[in-house]
Order: sequence, then structure tokens, then C-alpha cells
Amino acid sequence: MARSENTASICAATKSAGTSNTPATPRVFCAVSAVITEASLMYRWGSRADRYEQVIHLAAMSSRANIELRIQRFIDGPYPGMHSMINILGFRDDEPSLVFLETDYSVEEVSKPESVQGYIESFERASDAALEPVDTTGYLERLAKRME
Repeated sequence: MARSENTASICAATKSAGTSNTPATPRVFCAVSAVITEASLMYRWGSRADRYEQVIHLAAMSSRANIELRIQRFIDGPYPGMHSMINILGFRDDEPSLVFLETDYSVEEVSKPESVQGYIESFERASDAALEPVDTTGYLERLAKRME
């Protein structure tokens, strides 16, 4: 997938109690929200079959309860504020959120609460400007049909 996606993730780890015969094991519960630009789906990378499989995979993942995908279409114009890959990690239990910015040359961690909040608000604006999740699933399914 091209690097024109923006994502936010909320993950939390908990430990299961375990039994006398099995040790406690960590379990991770994640919710993923992503805004994917239409452009990133149109780039020519790999083979046509590879691109088709990627779109099918995204459509399948978009139907999961813990995954919210949204497409930012060309027709809707560019969304304000986000022009590179970002990852927002939000945690349960009052742990502070973190942002990771990805560029061609580095990954930068942002932990200052005011800055993190700015990225969260920017992601929310990008999400609001993109297709709703159910419409995104339909878009991906139609795109896959055209790619067959």
C-alpha cells in the first residue's frame, strides 16, 4: 500500500487470569481507524493481482467490528491538515496517547499532550471529510470488481 494513509489506533493490553495449569497471558484489544486516500489505491505497485488482493483484503477488514476504514476520494478534494503517514496510539487506563510521524527519512515520536491533541483533531477532520465506513466498504468492493 502506498504511504498516503493516515491511521489512528487504540490498543490496550490486559492479562488473562490463567489457571493452575496455564500461565496468565497478555491479550491485546485494538481498534483501528484509518483514512486511506483514493490515490494510494490507484498507484501502480506490484502486479495487478497484488493490487487486487490488497483491495479485497481491505474490504474484508473493513467489515470487522474493531476496524474503521474511510476513503478520502479525489472528488472530495484534499482534506486539511494531514499530508503524511501518522499513527496515533491511544491507550486505556489514563496512559497518555502517542503520535508517530513517518517520513521518507525518519519516524518521529510526539508525546507532548498539546501536540498529540492537535494530531488527534487533525485526524478527526480528515475522518469527517472522508467516506463513511459502510460507504468505504462499498467503494472497495466496487473497485475490486473493476480490477477483476
